[in-house]
Order: sequence, then structure tokens, then C-alpha cells
Amino acid sequence: MLWDLWQHEREFGQVTAGIESGDPAWLEVAAALKPFSDAGASLSINYAVARALPKAPERVLALTTQGFKVEDICTSPFIEPDPGVAEAYERRTLAALSRLKGTSVASVAAECAAQVRLPDGA
Repeated sequence: MLWDLWQHEREFGQVTAGIESGDPAWLEVAAALKPFSDAGASLSINYAVARALPKAPERVLALTTQGFKVEDICTSPFIEPDPGVAEAYERRTLAALSRLKGTSVASVAAECAAQVRLPDGA
């Protein structure tokens, strides 16, 4: 199924856009697709989940128990972003993660925040 989806760029784009929304049902789709993904499809799914992070940090971090690694989803999900895009994502994501102190995912949120921070001068 994933291979068929990957071959149809428009439909795959609709799936990744859904995942990026942070909607619980779409995050379940990401978790269901993850075991079957490789190479480009895997990177696309990881980046879609990462883009959902500032919108639904607790739900996204819960995926770390469902096959997603912190280092894969707590990253700047852009290859060559326009100026300011990665920095804006970093600010939004760090703010969202900081609201998780005292929650069941607080330790994962702290680890995630360390991964999301851009290197100085980036």
C-alpha cells in the first residue's frame, strides 16, 4: 500500500499534509505507515510528523513509543528552507515543547528540544 501511495505524488502529498496537521487520526496513519516505509518515504513521513510537532507536541512525542525516534522527528524538517523558515519553526516548536513540563512526556520533550535547536549561525 505505501509503495502504491509513494508512486502517486499528489495522494502521498495529501497524506503528509494530513499528518502535518497534528490531527490524532492522521498521526495514527503515520504510525501505521512507519513500519513499511524506507528511504524517501520514511524521510517524508518523519518530516510530516516533525512539522506537526509545534501543533500537537504531546501527540507527536507519543509516537516515540510507536516506531519513531526522537532524532528523526525532533529536527528541522526542511531541506533548503527560505530565510527565516527554520528559525520560525524552531521558535514555535521550542515554545510548544516548553508547555509540556510536568507531563508524562516531559523528559522526551526536553530531549526533543535539544535536538530541535538549530546550531548557532544556522
